[in-house]
Amino acid sequence: MEEQRIVVFLLEGVRTAKDALGLEKTVTIGGITFRAVLPVEGRWHTLAAPPAGSQDGEQASGWPSLASGTWGENAPDPVIECVGLVLDGATIPPGDEHIAFDHAAARWRQLLRDWLTVAAEGPTDWAEHYYGATAFPGPGYDGDYDGLDVPYQPAQRVHRCPPRRLFAWEWGHALEHASAGDQPPLARMLMTTAVHAAMDANWRVAIIDAATATEAALTAGLVAKLSATLSPSEVEKKLKSYRMLGKRIELAETLNMPIPAGIREDLVEPRNAVMHEGAGVMDRDQVKAAINAAWTVVRQYDPLPACCHEVGSAQGT
Repeated sequence: MEEQRIVVFLLEGVRTAKDALGLEKTVTIGGITFRAVLPVEGRWHTLAAPPAGSQDGEQASGWPSLASGTWGENAPDPVIECVGLVLDGATIPPGDEHIAFDHAAARWRQLLRDWLTVAAEGPTDWAEHYYGATAFPGPGYDGDYDGLDVPYQPAQRVHRCPPRRLFAWEWGHALEHASAGDQPPLARMLMTTAVHAAMDANWRVAIIDAATATEAALTAGLVAKLSATLSPSEVEKKLKSYRMLGKRIELAETLNMPIPAGIREDLVEPRNAVMHEGAGVMDRDQVKAAINAAWTVVRQYDPLPACCHEVGSAQGT
């Protein structure tokens, strides 16, 4: 039977549990149905094209040669960098159809990345090596990179956590959502960008995204609470009279909705300082407190739907 094999290069690597290697899942991209396949263990610390081409884990035949050696890193927790697509009984010809499909695949992999980052609650790939910004000649300077004395450990490096590894079920679930064209909940996506910004010491962006995620989640909680006693038009009118995060926190408190203690000091005041005063001086502990407060609200009032949790499974980290 005719079979076309296509490689999709992921936007960032994904730290993955070994139970996901070799996973197959039916997906739809651009109206075309494929078998999406994850790579398998290869040799020399790499991941190989699925299925393995030989007992040594060499490149399987039929895949684009461009993908050779780029499927990912084989480690105790592998990092997947590519997903394979298998089209049975047909081919996508070169030309306009190929270009149109490539555009659809670009959108699909963006959605896949979004759902994987939501599952990981932050970046899915390991941090790059943390070399400093300067190089000095002569002895006594810390670090070495390509023969130059370059500091290896800027302060932020030790505060980055490894990405949470994703299991086969989480991969399969993300593939389903991407195939359906679903977008992740906004609050969850904003929290992943806030965490990413914090890891890069981009404090202002981390604060703004965490606060925006909090407002989105709290608004969802307020709508649910108010809708129990008010009509949709009355709910809308009520919310319009309590605009912005600080006011909506006040409304939530009057409704006896749980709100993290210290959220004003930890999140609202830093957010206002960034937005209205242009404050750029902030430290790591302030941002950590803000993100912790934001996660408490997001998990309370904008939980992932039941379909996004594997029944009866305890996921590791």
